Amino acid sequence: MKILPLNLLNNKYKINRSKIKELDKIEVPADFLKKSYSFIMKSVGINEDIAPELVIKNMQSDSNISYRPELNSLIVNSKCLNLSRPRLYSLIRHQSKHVEQVYNAFRTEGFNERAINIMAEKSEKAALVDFFNMVNSSSVEDLTKLFNDKKISFEVYKTLIAAKQAIGKGKSYYQSFETKLFNAEIPFVKKSLKKLQESIIKRTSTIKENSLKAKIAKNEFISILDKENCEFFPLSEISAYAVTFSSYMKYLISKWF
Repeated sequence: MKILPLNLLNNKYKINRSKIKELDKIEVPADFLKKSYSFIMKSVGINEDIAPELVIKNMQSDSNISYRPELNSLIVNSKCLNLSRPRLYSLIRHQSKHVEQVYNAFRTEGFNERAINIMAEKSEKAALVDFFNMVNSSSVEDLTKLFNDKKISFEVYKTLIAAKQAIGKGKSYYQSFETKLFNAEIPFVKKSLKKLQESIIKRTSTIKENSLKAKIAKNEFISILDKENCEFFPLSEISAYAVTFSSYMKYLISKWF
């Protein structure tokens, strides 16, 4: 009777039990995070060359791990490194599900171009928020030091100084400057996302238009981008929480049996 759970684990769920045991032995939390992320992404069919960048940041918020599809990054609060291994592993799996959802939208026929345009606009708006936060929190001297220390290029430095001046010229001028930046950058953002999309399709395949999988991909993608306005529990979170629970249990079973 004891053999049954292990057979289910190895065959039905296709979980590499020995790999999880190996991960559990890693002593340094940051190394565990990186190795687990790599393993999980490969297990769901997302290779390293197209996987979102894993970024560990010191944050004051209580947020654990968040997927920023507009930046194609997985942002990890350094506080997460203090969590238990099964919990951290399951959180990574949760976010990897959101990565799958976005990537599925990018390869869905009849919707993928719209998905690119939506994501490009969201991406550039998020980038501009970060950009102007930096401008507002930095003095001209701070920005000049960044340039002198060769941490930013001259072109970036010029744009930062111009933004600093725009803010001081009033709301109307500032908004006009922001619009010009947006219009200048959006073609490059779309080109970058298009390149990612092509890599995803090359590594996997397209999802046929009007298929059930296509409808799910479209609805999950929209719910990811508009979680704040969802009247009910976002569709994208239902499947994400399902894999969170199952991965947590599979980790425990793999560790102890």
